[in-house]
Amino acid sequence: MGPTPDAEPKIDTGGGDAGAGRGAGPPENGRWVQGLLSDRERTHGRFADMAAVTNGIRNYLRRGGAFAWMGSAQIVALDEIAIKLARIVCGDPSYPDHWDDIAGYALKGRDE
Repeated sequence: MGPTPDAEPKIDTGGGDAGAGRGAGPPENGRWVQGLLSDRERTHGRFADMAAVTNGIRNYLRRGGAFAWMGSAQIVALDEIAIKLARIVCGDPSYPDHWDDIAGYALKGRDE
C-alpha cells in the first residue's frame, strides 16, 4: 500500500553512493555539493568543455536527413549518447559507466 496523500515524502539526504567518501550530507550542504562536483569533474571532465563538445555532437546529428522523422525517445537517446561521448573525451575515458550508459541508451533508441 502506498503513502497516504498527506504523508510527508521521503527525501534522499545524499547518504547513498554519490556521497560515499565525502562525509555525505544533505544536498543543501555546500561542502557535499562541492565534493560531488569535484568527483564528477574527474570522471566527466570540466563542465563547460563537456557541454561544448556535447552541443557540437548534437548539432551534427541534427543535420542528418532521418532526424526529422525520428521519435522523441530516439532523439533523447541520441542526446544522452552525445553527453556520454563528450564525457569520454573530456573526462576519464576508462570510466565504465560512460560506456555502459551508451550501450543502454542505444538499446532504448533502437527499441522505441
